[in-house]
Amino acid sequence: MPLQLVLFVTSRCNMRCDHCFYLDEINDSSRTELSLDQIESLAKELGGLHWIALSGGEPYLRKDLVEIFKAFYKYSRPNIMSHVTNGYYPDRISEMTRKMAEACPKSKNLVIFSLDGLKETHEQIRHSPGSFEKVRESIESVQKHQSDYPNLETGVVITAQENNREELIPLIEYIESKLIPDGIYINLQRDHTQPSNVLVDPLTLKNYQEAVAFYEDLRNKKHLKKSKILDRLLDGKNKLQKRMIAKIAEENSYQLPCLAGKVSVVVDELGNVYACELLKDPMGNLTNQSFKEIWFGEKSVSLSNSITENKCYCTHECAMSSSLLFNPPKLLHSMVAGMLG
Repeated sequence: MPLQLVLFVTSRCNMRCDHCFYLDEINDSSRTELSLDQIESLAKELGGLHWIALSGGEPYLRKDLVEIFKAFYKYSRPNIMSHVTNGYYPDRISEMTRKMAEACPKSKNLVIFSLDGLKETHEQIRHSPGSFEKVRESIESVQKHQSDYPNLETGVVITAQENNREELIPLIEYIESKLIPDGIYINLQRDHTQPSNVLVDPLTLKNYQEAVAFYEDLRNKKHLKKSKILDRLLDGKNKLQKRMIAKIAEENSYQLPCLAGKVSVVVDELGNVYACELLKDPMGNLTNQSFKEIWFGEKSVSLSNSITENKCYCTHECAMSSSLLFNPPKLLHSMVAGMLG
């Protein structure tokens, strides 16, 4: 059974971001959503998980988002429960996040806010006037609860792309000095017009690498000296992950076995089950099969084996993360990198 789940809880969203790989599905009225009962059944089948990542669309458009968290906490007891939001609804985010942290005390609850530039750039990329200030308000609203809930953390994710590449380092400086989240995640934009998803504009890649190096230096100076051993090891894993992603994008070359479909799985809001969200052919659908029937079925086993045998590779952060964690030589490399800072 998988240890990592990425679940798209909705395709509804209030924004139309330039870099979104889900644009064709956003607000398609023909796309239904798995009900809370169906999601609870999935949680029961999955059992223990290391990490569950909820995504969308905009997750906070689901009124039962807290109940979804409770279901996975009850039946899957994940170490990490994360979700990404555009941060447009400060009051809703504050109240629902507080309830999530309270209901899931033994799991790390990580709320990741998308921010793609300083005010003008961010709002142009997201086609959403006023959204920059909304994100700031939302981050502050969640941080107010952190003293009461030590399992609650905030993060900011930046998607490096042509429209913001010159602003990445000033943006990181702003986030570190004004928003002060527990972590910043710098991702490369996906080119969803080509399956391998690795071709990146050379200048965007250069700016991405410079931004990653800049943030790593900040982490070394400000955080790692005070961090717990586990946090330092995870920092090492993140460093190695970013370097491997950059190398894949630069050389268009295979770097390590991908374990998508073996240790990780993706489920969309329609109930389609995928080894990886970049692969468009689902292994099955939860509306007419149980998860175990799909996961242990001939199609799924054949696909997951072909991913490793054919040396499939991409720059997708979630797939890369799980593949690194379950690759002993690479994990050892990560540990050394984390301890050395």
